[in-house]
Amino acid sequence: MDDDDLCVGGVTANRPKQEMKDMIGMFVNLVPYRMKMEAKNSFEYLIRKIQQLSSDFLEHSCLPYQHIINSQDQQNHQVLPSTLFQYESLVSSVTAKNNIESSTIKGNYVLAVYFDRDRSHECFLDCSIDTFKSQTNVDLLANRFQHMLKQLFSSSSSSVIHEPIYKLSIVLPTEQEFIHQMNNTDISTSYSWPNTVHECFVQQAQLYPQKLALELDGQSLTYSELLYSVYCLTNYLTDKIQPNEIICQCVERSFEMIIGMLAILSSGAVYCPLSPLDPPERLKTLIEDTSAKTLLIHSFTWQTILMTYTSCNLIITDSFIMFNHINYNNDHRITKPISVTSDNIAYIIFTSGTTGIPKAVVISHSHLLLYLQSSVEVDALRTTDRAIQLSSCTWDVHIHEVVGTLLVGGTVILLRSEQGNRNMDYLSQIIKIHQATYICIVPTLQILLFDIVQAQKAVQRPNTLRLIWSVGGPISCRFIARILPMLPIGCQYINFSGATEVRSEYRIRIHYGPAELTINCINHPIDLNKNQIDIPIGQPFPNYQFLILDMFLQTGGIGQEGELGVGVFAGYLDRDDLTAQVMININEQVFYKTGDLVRMDSNGFIHYVGRRDFQVKLRGQRIELQEIVQCLLMLTSITTCVVIKWDDNHLIAYVQSDTINVEQLRHHCQSNLPSHMVPSIFVIL
Repeated sequence: MDDDDLCVGGVTANRPKQEMKDMIGMFVNLVPYRMKMEAKNSFEYLIRKIQQLSSDFLEHSCLPYQHIINSQDQQNHQVLPSTLFQYESLVSSVTAKNNIESSTIKGNYVLAVYFDRDRSHECFLDCSIDTFKSQTNVDLLANRFQHMLKQLFSSSSSSVIHEPIYKLSIVLPTEQEFIHQMNNTDISTSYSWPNTVHECFVQQAQLYPQKLALELDGQSLTYSELLYSVYCLTNYLTDKIQPNEIICQCVERSFEMIIGMLAILSSGAVYCPLSPLDPPERLKTLIEDTSAKTLLIHSFTWQTILMTYTSCNLIITDSFIMFNHINYNNDHRITKPISVTSDNIAYIIFTSGTTGIPKAVVISHSHLLLYLQSSVEVDALRTTDRAIQLSSCTWDVHIHEVVGTLLVGGTVILLRSEQGNRNMDYLSQIIKIHQATYICIVPTLQILLFDIVQAQKAVQRPNTLRLIWSVGGPISCRFIARILPMLPIGCQYINFSGATEVRSEYRIRIHYGPAELTINCINHPIDLNKNQIDIPIGQPFPNYQFLILDMFLQTGGIGQEGELGVGVFAGYLDRDDLTAQVMININEQVFYKTGDLVRMDSNGFIHYVGRRDFQVKLRGQRIELQEIVQCLLMLTSITTCVVIKWDDNHLIAYVQSDTINVEQLRHHCQSNLPSHMVPSIFVIL
């Protein structure tokens, strides 16, 4: 039975004939009232409809309810009433229980409601212990029922009965105040932050000019040297671009990647990262979607970019920076005045789109700085940090690794692009040699990393880590129990997607946040000295607000499942239609509808339930399966196809076609999709 298909039981005396009125015996019968609940109809309309339904049912009330049950197939019992309403005279609260027990029709009811017509202000609830679990849940139901009755029948709200039913709130005043307090997350930071990202970087460079900002194997750059290179490229860019112009960067992991990021921001432009590993056809689509006129590339990536046939102005950053270092003159100035405010866009990053075209998420300077300030407050960033830069440049986590670390005066440790995240032995050695203090890493790579550490008995390698962020997917409790002995005392293990049951002396912190909400917005520290089965994703970051909304955008209460809405969202680039679909304005505040279904417990912790659509997460990346479907349907020989996620690391594409083979399908996907979106298995039907 659908959620809006309601079946409620009512009790009738079942004495339709005059001669039956004085007969001794039990004639009581249950009448099932079944109707479609349309949320946009008013309560007044509903009452009139039930009145008509009751009148019609009286003609058939003598039909034994047990016959109805017996005539139903066992699998269809869900269409029978799970709730019973009974209206009768109850002598007293002492005899009420006896009356309930004696007069209730046999059946498995989740909830029975009995009204005392002699004392119209009282009713009794008889609840299934299997469903309601505790007296607290029953009390909550009773209070919500009473709250709805007050809304409907109080003298001050007579117009409510004419409003749509969905506007009736079951959220109690105490819950409303509790949610308000949960969203009271505004804080004042311990020190003043400038208004833009590049100004924050300059501030740190002035505070720590001789401190190492970047390290790559045996090479390094101090903050002073990094600032000089950034200014050189900034001055070059400002002569060639317009303010707020989007500049794409397709550069392998290197010093030039970091310099390019900061120079783009310093020049008043918008940073847009592109992966050198993406196929040329996809890069071409993304470049055209941004309308970029300038593209920063690397001597190792220019051939890939040439295959896109782009008309952008190409700047080979490693050659440019090498020339300027030869002519180093210690001039730390920007020659052209640049006007950038906190509302200007800092970066855009592409996410998977249901239409087959990726969506470009827009993040402003103010939103990024708000997130980084919050990260400092929850101890996710420290001045003393030495961070491994492991994430792909097309994943917003790399913004945290690079910009977040530099804006608090930390050191970014880069990996050789030819090794990167493919060689876990190399990674473990880098952690030890460079004394890294934190790393963001997906579960699949964690397993490989700690397998290497354990196999080589190199437990001392991660001894300097204070923080491990497990990003992009859930991790098993068995794995956590295995790696904790290899971690130094005091190391925090942060899991973005939750765990299940853990016991340990170490701290674990869960973090949550899609790209639209600037990397991260909710976190939860776990007490590992307790057994934990249903672990929440947590509570909002400082300065973040949230709502749990039903399908009619009404605020939900404690325990109610709904869609998570979080403040701080600027929109999608040149896609006002998509922005309007996910952006809502409630009480003059903008919220982003995440598509994630959650519920909040009585302690104010948010628990992840699932998705309201078909989006999946694979190796840390959110994927709209429809984008893969649209890519496959570009082949005219395919009549229809379906893509599903299988286990934790694979996609399967089912394709209907008579004239295509698996090799052709795989080649087509590899030519148009990033590697993490290419299905592992193709099944031709």
